[in-house]
Amino acid sequence: MKSINELIQKYNRPGPRYTSYPPVPFWNKPPSESEWIENIKNNYQKEVGVDLYVHVPYCESLCYYCGCNRTITKNHDVEDFYLSALLTEWAIYKERLGLDLSINSLHFGGGTPTFLSPLNLEKLITTLLVNKSNTFIGSIEIDPRTCRDEHLEVLARCGIKRVSLGIQDFDPIVQKAINRDQSPAMVETLVEKLRLGNFSSINFDLIYGLPK
Repeated sequence: MKSINELIQKYNRPGPRYTSYPPVPFWNKPPSESEWIENIKNNYQKEVGVDLYVHVPYCESLCYYCGCNRTITKNHDVEDFYLSALLTEWAIYKERLGLDLSINSLHFGGGTPTFLSPLNLEKLITTLLVNKSNTFIGSIEIDPRTCRDEHLEVLARCGIKRVSLGIQDFDPIVQKAINRDQSPAMVETLVEKLRLGNFSSINFDLIYGLPK
């Protein structure tokens, strides 16, 4: 059995960033389109429903640590194309599956989900949640720098009650190094608004090991 010091030496080194298990290098033999659809059909249980993840790949500025799939732009005209493509894909799924899918949970990640205007965010959520379960859970990742009061109003109306704030680090020196300036006062103001809005879960996303 390895000692604590041996374990520390073993793991005290840079490692790959991954957010899925097993990690991507271990994936093989991706299913064909027909196999994928049939697999969903065979495993779908109406009483359980489905869990959806929606990736909004746009950010107005680049955080230097980021390894996510993202496009940096201040041009919000891309929203309409994105919504059209995403909702078309959703319609294809419903048609191919032939099921009245019950939505058990919906999670927005990114990118920056609050890159979308409140109007487009609401359109997207209401289209996806035509048939949601009684135990529905809605969650979203929020950038305090782009989140407006109108975003919070949309989330509250649509039942998205769990939020994760992209903080990463409160140290202004670290923030400058990673190109993500956001004051503690900005975060505090947003948290107070979330509490007043009765959001059920407020999470801080923090990163260990950033520069400085």
